[in-house]
Order: sequence, then structure tokens, then C-alpha cells
Amino acid sequence: MKLWHLPLLLPVAAGLSAQTPSGLIITTIDKDAIDTNCKACDDFYQYAIGGWHARNPIPACKERWGKRWAAADGNKEVLQSIRNGLSARRDLRAGSEERKVADFYAACMDQATIEKAGVGPVRPLLERIAKAGAKDEFLSLMRDFLSEAETTVLLGITPRPDSENPRQTVAGSGPIRWRGR
Repeated sequence: MKLWHLPLLLPVAAGLSAQTPSGLIITTIDKDAIDTNCKACDDFYQYAIGGWHARNPIPACKERWGKRWAAADGNKEVLQSIRNGLSARRDLRAGSEERKVADFYAACMDQATIEKAGVGPVRPLLERIAKAGAKDEFLSLMRDFLSEAETTVLLGITPRPDSENPRQTVAGSGPIRWRGR
């Protein structure tokens, strides 16, 4: 085995870390995730992440679980605490980014106002949908709507890798994130 590349790998193996301005420490290798009972050449996936999986079983409410899902859940908790914290503050300057976030979140959580408004805010769209007779008119309406909005389409068909053969592309269905103009 040639060792000329070893100096290039040592910083990664040492687990280089960086600290974000907020104090979060990001490391390149999670040493606690490694399953030292498994040989890397026998099952590299188990070796690389087996320790983490052993300490983090799939929650009953999830169909799958891994570090990225745990990170996503953690991010949601952080965002929720930021929204709740900002919403509780009364000292935010009008027009500040913090005030905008707090106001937007409060508007979404104001069930009484939402119920009072009913379908009023979307009535013009519903009327356009009701008037759309032919398929082409409806598709044109949806195109216009989606070009103005950033939304999640309830169901769409997209190309996806086949779960049995990732070299093959198959049609997949599910929600699609649409970014308008």
C-alpha cells in the first residue's frame, strides 16, 4: 500500500472541527457513531454509523431514521423555539426582521382570525377554478397560480431513482416543492 496520500487523510481522520458564529461546533467525523465491533472492510456502513444506530433506535412515529432525520427534527425544534421566543417578546422594533418573523408566525397561529376570514382570502381563486370548464383552462389556471406562488403541490410525477436499481430512473409521485417567479 502506498502511503503518499496519508498526510491528506490525517486531518479528516483527526476530526477537524469548526465553530460557527453562534457557537455550534461542526466536526467532520462523529467518532461516537463508529461501531468498533465491526471491521470496516466487512461492512463499512455498519462500521461508519452502527454506533449511532445502536444508541438511536427508530422512533415509533417514524418509518425510517438516521442522522439526517434526527438533524431535521432538531432543526425544527430550534426554529420552533426561535418563533416562540420572538412571539413572546414585546420589545421588538417595528419593521425589524425579528418583528416580521414574530408577526408572520402570530398571523399563522391566530385561529380566531383565520376562522373569521373563512374562504374569503382564497375566494377569487375558487371562483376562477369554478369557471374553468375545459382541462386546458384548468391547466392554464394552475400554471398562473403556481407561477405566482411558492407552494407545495399536493401530488406530482417526478423522475426518481429506482429503489431496487439506482441506475434506472422510474416515475415517482408525491408532494413537489414549487418555486414561482
